[in-house]
Amino acid sequence: MHVLTGNDAIEFSASFGAEASLYEVTTAMPLRTDFPLTTDPFKYRLMELVGVYGDALRERCNELFGDGILSAIDCVVKLEKKGERGVLTIDAKFLHYKEY
Repeated sequence: MHVLTGNDAIEFSASFGAEASLYEVTTAMPLRTDFPLTTDPFKYRLMELVGVYGDALRERCNELFGDGILSAIDCVVKLEKKGERGVLTIDAKFLHYKEY
């Protein structure tokens, strides 16, 4: 469930006798979880936002910080009213993935 670097991916693929071109699969961001099913419209729309914009947000986050996650443990979430609009702010600490 972790992205491999280019050299690590090549070594990993070679250790299994896989074709060299297949190593690129191990350098792609893995799907770490499935979305839970819900009938609640508010939760459904939040998950829809993640489904639509999640890949772009992850790519941008990787450009800004590198490979890692925004912590759901160490974060502040605010929902504010701005006229007829809702402003959702997630202020989260970025955690780099560690290699062992």
